[in-house]
Amino acid sequence: MALSSFRNREQAFALAVFLGRFWTAPARLELGFPVDRRALADHPLLGLTEHQVRAARDTLEAVGFIARQEPEDGRHYQRTADGPHRRPIIFRFGLDYLPALVIANKRTAARRPVTPARTSSSPIRNSLTGVSHKQTQAEPFLMGEKQHLARVEELESKLDAALARWRRAIEG
Repeated sequence: MALSSFRNREQAFALAVFLGRFWTAPARLELGFPVDRRALADHPLLGLTEHQVRAARDTLEAVGFIARQEPEDGRHYQRTADGPHRRPIIFRFGLDYLPALVIANKRTAARRPVTPARTSSSPIRNSLTGVSHKQTQAEPFLMGEKQHLARVEELESKLDAALARWRRAIEG
């Protein structure tokens, strides 16, 4: 609703979703973050140019989704060996949107499954190094995990067969 009157509403929404995914972890929600147009330009998840990132950032600031955070010491420049340089602008999520982001975090945490800790790394990597990966009956399975493990075992056997063919081709 807030973006509907802006011409760049699609780009602003894409940037808002990106910032929401990467900067709303509960531990970081109230911390400041930079929105570096150069770093975000042509990011595969955004697909925006440097100019579009800047315009989207300005739009999100205009609607109050993000707000500039003033430096604690009030100085906008920092002294370096090359002379004074402008400090990066730090943003925070707007106060009107912060409660909605907290609710979204709680809803996501409630839906996130707790995965059992694994003692070994990837089953495919283990097959290449000679370490076998066997699932014990005591470990709980999540939805679809049995099918996933069966598929991994099938891929491991195909990989072993392909490696054996390569070994025979090289040796003989």
